[in-house]
Amino acid sequence: MTSLAWVAAVISIRGLLSLLALGLQLSWQAQQQRERRHYLLTVTRALPTGAQIDEGQPDGSWLRLTIGCPQASESHHG
Repeated sequence: MTSLAWVAAVISIRGLLSLLALGLQLSWQAQQQRERRHYLLTVTRALPTGAQIDEGQPDGSWLRLTIGCPQASESHHG
């Protein structure tokens, strides 16, 4: 019975460590996304209407942003 209790304890500890690692990873990814959003908003607000930006993505793909006139509903977001 003692060895079974040790196995259960090790599995529980591994599970908790896995959840902690996942939580830290998700927190880091969320922070990276907030920083990226702030960067893109800062850059796009500084450009004139009609300008285009080609932005490289972490996965190797590219995103093209075209700066347009803000609509009334968008002008209230920050």
